Amino acid sequence: MYKQYKNVSAIALSMALLASCSKDVRQADGPAGMNLSDGTTSISYDKGALAKQMNSLNQAISFVRPAASQSGFKATAMAKKAIADYQPSATGPTIEGNQTVTLDSKNPIYVVAKGKTFSGTINFNYGQGKIIVLGTFNGNVNLQGNGLLEVGPGATFAPNSFNVNDAACTINNYGAIELKAGSIQGEWNNYNQVTFLGHENLNSGGKFNNYCMVVFAGTNSINSSISNYSHLQFQNGISMNSSASIINMDQSYMEVTGGRIDINGKIQGGTNAFARLDFKNITRGNLNGGNLFTDLLDVNFTGVSQADQDAIAAKFKANEVTKNQNVYIPANGCTPALGASVCLDEKLTLTMVGKLSSPKIENVSLSATDVRIAEDMAYISYHTNDSLYGDLPYGAINIVDLKDRTAPVLLNQATFKTVEFNGIEVSTDKLFATGQAKSGAKLVNAPIQAGAMAVTDLSQISQRSLPGTSAKNSVLLNDKLWVVSSGNQGGLLGLNVLNAYEVLDQIAINGRAKYVAKNDLYQAFFAVESEQAYLRIAKLDGSGSIEKRYPNLKQVTMEGKNTMALDKEYAYLALSDRGVAKIRLSDGAEMNTFVPKDYRVNGSKVFKAGGLTNAVAVDDCYVYLANGNDGVIVLNKYSFNVVGSFKLAESSNFVVAKNNILFVATGRDGLNIIKIN
Repeated sequence: MYKQYKNVSAIALSMALLASCSKDVRQADGPAGMNLSDGTTSISYDKGALAKQMNSLNQAISFVRPAASQSGFKATAMAKKAIADYQPSATGPTIEGNQTVTLDSKNPIYVVAKGKTFSGTINFNYGQGKIIVLGTFNGNVNLQGNGLLEVGPGATFAPNSFNVNDAACTINNYGAIELKAGSIQGEWNNYNQVTFLGHENLNSGGKFNNYCMVVFAGTNSINSSISNYSHLQFQNGISMNSSASIINMDQSYMEVTGGRIDINGKIQGGTNAFARLDFKNITRGNLNGGNLFTDLLDVNFTGVSQADQDAIAAKFKANEVTKNQNVYIPANGCTPALGASVCLDEKLTLTMVGKLSSPKIENVSLSATDVRIAEDMAYISYHTNDSLYGDLPYGAINIVDLKDRTAPVLLNQATFKTVEFNGIEVSTDKLFATGQAKSGAKLVNAPIQAGAMAVTDLSQISQRSLPGTSAKNSVLLNDKLWVVSSGNQGGLLGLNVLNAYEVLDQIAINGRAKYVAKNDLYQAFFAVESEQAYLRIAKLDGSGSIEKRYPNLKQVTMEGKNTMALDKEYAYLALSDRGVAKIRLSDGAEMNTFVPKDYRVNGSKVFKAGGLTNAVAVDDCYVYLANGNDGVIVLNKYSFNVVGSFKLAESSNFVVAKNNILFVATGRDGLNIIKIN
């Protein structure tokens, strides 16, 4: 249960906070010195010593892309290769003109030669017969038995009448097929373009594989299976019976550009990447059955009434199909470029520009926990890895100058022996570090000037106790510092920065409070409960708050860092063994998920190290997952397709991206500073 408290025990809390602020300090080297220390807290301004911790590099990162994981590109490449490599599957007597011929055991093959036209009739009396069209076919034929029709590159099959009477027939098209009307079945393999001009029946014995472009210009009745790897267009509605299915493969495109839709069969999307279905200027007919639309499918509406949109969306399978997300589909020769991405996945490269060694306190190597980038400065917090060093409360803060992106400079370093840090936030003149000591949650702040540390006396650093056992991270919003604190008295705390950090607001939570973040419009608070994920979203001024719970995002492993990143419209949640989820900020709707351990290409598992999604970052194009021993996984943020991944010296525990710079923390191995090209 969640409770809102105003001025919770304000006097008692303020007294406790103030009592913890006093500190017996000793300045080691005086105002002009390069270092300050009192035995427990130390600050270094020594540029020479600090420079030794930063290793400037200019090394290309080995970025591994999934092999042929995007069906749209794969299908088009296959279609192009099939056309380029085409050789007629058989040879036989040629036919042309307006004649009538009989295909039988004596004449099992007829060929319409290149540059020739056949406008007569073929009596198809042999079940093993073949028709090879290398020129133009305008005649009449009914395929039957195990018959084969093959239309070569540059050829046109535009019969006056044509039917496929048996399911064992095969049609392979490398050219152009134009059918007026009829009834077909059999196996179709289309590597170029098929156009159904009039009403067409696709009977239940049919199986249609589309690797390029199929157009239904007229009405239709579909009882068969269609596997769409590229582009499927219905110009005058669609009528699917209960035995029908349309399977839209990864990154394929299906559109219905007018008419009435009657759907009783299934329309499926991709398995590893979204397919796209656009309904334009259609009217809704019968929609019988539940979950008519399934898997990774983004359905977009243009010129469709709200009532029809709602009725169609009611048939979406929850947590799989999305609505009006304008998913990006790249142009591939058969499909036009669609969607809201200008991101060129194939051109993404990464360069390691610097590696910042972890601070050490008494030979204990600290681990980076958070990075805040403001202007051209990066602020980094550190803690002690309990699995290696027990409960030692050692922490540190580094400030890095990023003005020269190719040569970052470590400006300042502060180390602490009594408090460690999980998060960091900055204002124009102050730095806020959140963490814990052995006594519980802590907030440490210090002055900054022109982005750098401005401490001339250690008494300028204040340390305050907070409710809870561990303060996770914070965001500054006007005159409040919102702090996430775990433990029995934790939750989301609103602290008054103008009055001794008095607790003005507290959102208590039974689960594990994880992270708080904001953008220009929204603030969001993320927590993990035993049976679900929790997200509280509000406008920046606190109005319009909503609380959402997501049982399908339940984590088995709940102890991880679990960060959150926001762009203009969405929150991205790092969910440990559940990967990452994309949540719409306007209403809390779950838009997409990706679970690395479940990701496969051609049936094979890609991320085999069993890493957990510890942290997530987002920029204009990509979502970056710090996925433990699997390294950093990069997704296209519009399609959630895997763009690639890379590994560093140790497991990836934290990631943040801004201004084309990616920071990746790798445990004791330090902080990697990476340029996004």
